[in-house]
Amino acid sequence: MIKDLGKYVIMFFVLILVQVLILNNIQISGFINPYIYILFILLLPFNIPGYFLLGFSFLIGITIDIFGNTPGIHAGASVLLGFVRPALAQLVST
Repeated sequence: MIKDLGKYVIMFFVLILVQVLILNNIQISGFINPYIYILFILLLPFNIPGYFLLGFSFLIGITIDIFGNTPGIHAGASVLLGFVRPALAQLVST
């Protein structure tokens, strides 16, 4: 994880910038917004400890909330995704 830290930091910032600057301004049928920032949670390594996964999930969610002026919606959804990701990975891999 340490040797790939730079890759994940760059991915974090790129996904935040794409989400905030481009995708928050796109609406499909007036109601649906595409969210690409969840790829950060899904692409983290599988051997990462659970508390780091939940911490990173909260960090990216609260960052999107700050830029999108939404009070904790994305943070809660991101933490939930970080919580169920190991179970989903186990379900898919077997």
